[in-house]
Amino acid sequence: MTTPELYSTYCTRCHGARGEGQPDSLTLYPHLNLLASPMIRRGDRPAVRQRIADGYGPMPGFKRRLTPEELERLIDFTMQLKERP
Repeated sequence: MTTPELYSTYCTRCHGARGEGQPDSLTLYPHLNLLASPMIRRGDRPAVRQRIADGYGPMPGFKRRLTPEELERLIDFTMQLKERP
């Protein structure tokens, strides 16, 4: 599976196609907007890894669904969202 396909499969439903978050959920969960996420903005790769692997609050953990390589590729993709047009 390509990295964009990983993001589409596991992340788009809540975080939106470009990381902007689903509008109907942003009031309750503002950090669904990855473009404004403090972890993403400060480039905190270990925190992003932990959040994707273990989950947090309503977000499920994906360490059992993703291989270590897929997890790292998804982290790379997520960290680059702030730089995409």
